[in-house]
Amino acid sequence: MRSFIVFLTILSFAFMAEAGKKKSKPTFTVVGNISQPLLAQAFAAQSIPAPAYGIKILRVTYPALYKSGGKKKKAKKSNLNGLLIMPMGNMAPVLPASIWFHGTSGNSYRVSSNAFAESFPCESVVDLGAGRCLPDFAEGATVSAMIAAGAGVVSMAPDGIGYGGEFATETYPYLIAEAYGIAGFSMLEAVEDWLDDKYDQELTQHVVAGGYSEGGYAAVAMQKLSTTEYFKNTEHDIVMSIAGAGPYDLTGEQMCYVTEEQATYPVPGYYPFFIKGYSDYYDLDAINPIYEDFVDTVLAGNVSNFAISVQTATITLGNPLHTINAQSIQDSKDICDGNAELKDFDEDTLIGRMYENSVMVGWEPADNSVYLCHYDADTVVLSANTKAFKSKFPNATNAVILPEGTCGGHSDCYLTCIGAGLQALEGYLNALAVGAFDEPMMSGKKGGKSKGKKSKLLQFSKESLQAFSPMLAAGVVSVFAIVGLIIKKRVSTHEGDALLQSKGYTTPTEYEALP
Repeated sequence: MRSFIVFLTILSFAFMAEAGKKKSKPTFTVVGNISQPLLAQAFAAQSIPAPAYGIKILRVTYPALYKSGGKKKKAKKSNLNGLLIMPMGNMAPVLPASIWFHGTSGNSYRVSSNAFAESFPCESVVDLGAGRCLPDFAEGATVSAMIAAGAGVVSMAPDGIGYGGEFATETYPYLIAEAYGIAGFSMLEAVEDWLDDKYDQELTQHVVAGGYSEGGYAAVAMQKLSTTEYFKNTEHDIVMSIAGAGPYDLTGEQMCYVTEEQATYPVPGYYPFFIKGYSDYYDLDAINPIYEDFVDTVLAGNVSNFAISVQTATITLGNPLHTINAQSIQDSKDICDGNAELKDFDEDTLIGRMYENSVMVGWEPADNSVYLCHYDADTVVLSANTKAFKSKFPNATNAVILPEGTCGGHSDCYLTCIGAGLQALEGYLNALAVGAFDEPMMSGKKGGKSKGKKSKLLQFSKESLQAFSPMLAAGVVSVFAIVGLIIKKRVSTHEGDALLQSKGYTTPTEYEALP
């Protein structure tokens, strides 16, 4: 009898352990709806062509389906957050899909999933006049998602690992390709399952990714990852990327630019983002020990971009490069001066990991599958990144270089760039209409093979294309030049500044959010 009780006890613990391994289920919380007439009024007020659909906005929490962390001892699975914008009334059995990545945010709450937290109720023109119905931040990703959803495209905007709450739950893996793939592909699969269960609909296998700045890098990185072995089991391919002003060439001219001994780099706060992300994700000792406490403090997840930059410049006496350890700085200079080659650096070095995450190597994008835009006078992310990508992949890349004076700089130009890039959606929907993505268009291990959905593609795409084409015919570039007028650059205070002050750092209390 005793042995039987022992057996039952062991069995119960085994059952509990197995149950603990089960992934948590995604949750979908409706934030609000914007009817087609009201969305049309909002768009019309800014000369944006009328949408074909109203939109439903949902906040999504979902499990990561892939492990993160460059070394197995640090690998983990996280719960992630994101924003889903659905076209209301598009009942086609298979829906076109897009995924949009936000730009750099020091505040883990001020990302896509929370962008509409104060935007509802949105039921009348009066609400529009009160500043509701529109995102409060992460505009680059969320406004793109709104317009695409209004055209019938299911649109997602993941926050990224560690983000979506009041504080960062883990270090944000900044400019690390795999991390965007984990957030993006996991969200696609969560939404796919939800659509199937709730509406008996599916997402097309063939997805377009977009974004600006960090988000632009993330979009192209996700397209590259779609061809790799690690994500071979995902149900979706990224067949096109629409990206603006991204640091695609991480170990090229951009690296040489930001590792110069200079005090003029306009956004010094990017250094802590980058060095902390790589150090934690890959277990590298790349942070200058003198600044480890400072870097940890400013990246707690509730400090503004502006405060991070101001304090980084202050504490480093105007040279944020000093947050990086001396050996990594020297390695970069050796490459830039021609005294070393990238092949000389392995995965235990910062340079080696940066090269691994460059979207300039390790794949061959399909023809006409990458749409890039960059302001030529950008002093934050050099236009040399886009020019280098176009030079490396001329057949794959369509690039727009905006002349100096077109817009006000890196943060301002995202409106024009995203507008230019959205015209590529017409090509995407056109390709879906003729089943072009069912041919082996993509390079890499997966190719572009169909996964059983080819027969359904034609059932939705003609309607969606007809809905979207008038918007493109009207010129979406001008739309996004104007759409800045409806996005309120809100000045906010942040509790995170008190954290800096408690550590002895003086901060401004107001800032204008970057896209």
